[in-house]
Amino acid sequence: RKRCRITFSCTNCRRSKQRCDRENPCRTCVIRGKQDTCQYEEGIFDARDNRVSPVLLPSQEKRQRDSPHSSSHHKDLSSFGYSNLYDHNALGILKKLQRFDVGTNVSSLGSEESGVFLPERYRDEYKAVLQRLPCQQCTQALVAIFFKEFNWNYSLLDDAFFDDELRRFYDRTVGSALQRLDVGNLVFPTLLFQVIALALQFMPSEHERCLDEHGCIDASRSDGGKFFSGLGARLWTLFEKNATCFLSVQASFLRVCWLKNSGRVVESWHGLAQVAMDAQDIGLHREDGRIEATDAETAVARSWEVVLRRRLIVNLFLWETQMAMILGKSINLSLGDFHIIPPVDTAIPKNRTTSLPFARRDLEKPNSFTARLLEYRLQVHLPRIIALEADGPFPKDYTKVEKLHQEALDYIDSLPPIYRFENPDTSFDAECQWLPAQREFLCTVTWLFVLLLHRPYIFSIARSRTEIVKASIEMLSAQQRILYRLRPNQYRFFILSFISVEASISLLAVFIAYPSENKALL
Repeated sequence: RKRCRITFSCTNCRRSKQRCDRENPCRTCVIRGKQDTCQYEEGIFDARDNRVSPVLLPSQEKRQRDSPHSSSHHKDLSSFGYSNLYDHNALGILKKLQRFDVGTNVSSLGSEESGVFLPERYRDEYKAVLQRLPCQQCTQALVAIFFKEFNWNYSLLDDAFFDDELRRFYDRTVGSALQRLDVGNLVFPTLLFQVIALALQFMPSEHERCLDEHGCIDASRSDGGKFFSGLGARLWTLFEKNATCFLSVQASFLRVCWLKNSGRVVESWHGLAQVAMDAQDIGLHREDGRIEATDAETAVARSWEVVLRRRLIVNLFLWETQMAMILGKSINLSLGDFHIIPPVDTAIPKNRTTSLPFARRDLEKPNSFTARLLEYRLQVHLPRIIALEADGPFPKDYTKVEKLHQEALDYIDSLPPIYRFENPDTSFDAECQWLPAQREFLCTVTWLFVLLLHRPYIFSIARSRTEIVKASIEMLSAQQRILYRLRPNQYRFFILSFISVEASISLLAVFIAYPSENKALL
């Protein structure tokens, strides 16, 4: 006898006996490439209300009209500020009630992009902004400049992932109308504009004439980066606030970089706080590495996405803590709130469906993110320095400062030969042209850690003054070597200004206030 129970899965998931999250389209259909046929039987849910609501695409409008399944209640609650990731608020409880399933894990990328849509009233403006992109040939040249001149220092983007996104963007938009764009293509231009802005900011002089010949970019204009970065920021404001996704977080992070390198540090700091909040909205602070996939190739590809997400959260932590310590600001995130798992130290390949991420060995060729992982090993202790500052200039237990100082020295001794500060292994310097400068940057931020550790006691403890002098000299020496390694167009890294200010003022303060001390160190 056939049971007459209500079916809650979409027709595709019911036929293939897959778990359905009952979104429109559901995550399983998106993964399997069957989102266009994701439908639900009539009579399961109440029909959508008739109010005018933001839409993503006309094709999706049709699916929403054809399908009585709706997530409008979810969007109503999320518009009140409810987190989509927390299971125990009203929105989380509602989702569980509608799914009749407890503990369903959300896909790392699918969930964050399911809510991305463009209000209909902004479509014309969106298309107008999109038309301000340079021609495809100039854009690809600027992307290459971005990765060569800027990205090596932080590895905020990965060229393998970005090239795939860029190719899909042009494949689906050339000669196509807006309604044929999917979610990723809709958000991707916000990231592309920021990449172009940073490429113009760090452009070598020899590339300007080549781009000027095409006529779509005046590369000699000093405000070219400002123009394109502003377009990217404007483009993102056209979306609803709950449209945050991984690409939008990357775009906002690059906007922060452009602001900082332009000397607009206050705006950069506030923008970084927003990036931290957006990262939490999409669950980067709780990246557990669990993967849901229907086949082996998808599982392998998603494992590389986990690497990319973890890279971003490590970068966010490093930027947040270092800027907060240098500027004297409060940290917007803490290790208690962020469950940070460092990514595997490996280069991301072009083909991400055939091999899993495996960590490189210390003597193997590094990738551009290796130095950031080494930096994180030490900078993760910056919150301990903040805790020590609570005691004021006269600490209750100075041995805690000494212990942390010794840990920093042990860290320096434990660095791999490739990144050693003295007599490093330079066998990969010719192949990895960014490696010599990256090594000096690592040296600088390491001694900056020591400087920040002892700075609260500059006027109270003689030993701290001695360590401040040593650290400042090491920082300035490393910066001099950095300037020899960099080209003039790369002097715009604002971290160079921070290094000079922190080391110089600390050094002057010691010798002006205590002229008889530490003369032998000069």
